[in-house]
Amino acid sequence: TLDDLDFLNAWFGGYALTLSRIRRAAARLPRGRRLVVVDVGGGRGDFAVNVVRWARHRGRPVRVLVVDADGATLEAARRRTAAYPEIALVQADATALPLRERGVDVAVASLTLHHLDREAVVGCLAEMAAAAGLAVINDLLRTRTSLTLVWLATRVLRLHPVSQYDGPLSVRRAYSPEELTAEIQLDCFGDSPF
Repeated sequence: TLDDLDFLNAWFGGYALTLSRIRRAAARLPRGRRLVVVDVGGGRGDFAVNVVRWARHRGRPVRVLVVDADGATLEAARRRTAAYPEIALVQADATALPLRERGVDVAVASLTLHHLDREAVVGCLAEMAAAAGLAVINDLLRTRTSLTLVWLATRVLRLHPVSQYDGPLSVRRAYSPEELTAEIQLDCFGDSPF
């Protein structure tokens, strides 16, 4: 199923969309300064690998911290990221990031928030806002169209049965942009950097 997620993000532009925000943040930094990114809920590091490949191609120093709570997933990440010394793996909860205030340039949560309950989403967003000057949220849209497209894609592309089940379920669990904005403003902080 992790292979399926990597394929879908590459094929349908999830990586490109998130990376475009990181490129904008990097453009505001001095050329030789290392860009520091934290990927919250980063799984086995597939997106982190994309960030490092982009940075290497551009000659940009980079450090990507992959934070995930699951030890087995991080073990898969160790194998996946072995050729990328720019990537560090950290086992931690999204609601308690082990980072200094403004310790990173960009905090990313890509396809992570829909796995969290409301309280954890609020905690995660607050932690990301404290850790970074820019937080990038890229998640599923909870719409009838998204549900239909995800259902079709998981079957037409003959993805793993777990992906066929989890894909539509993830769309149903996704938060709307309005819900996230309300959480940010009501529960975390008034002036959102998202």
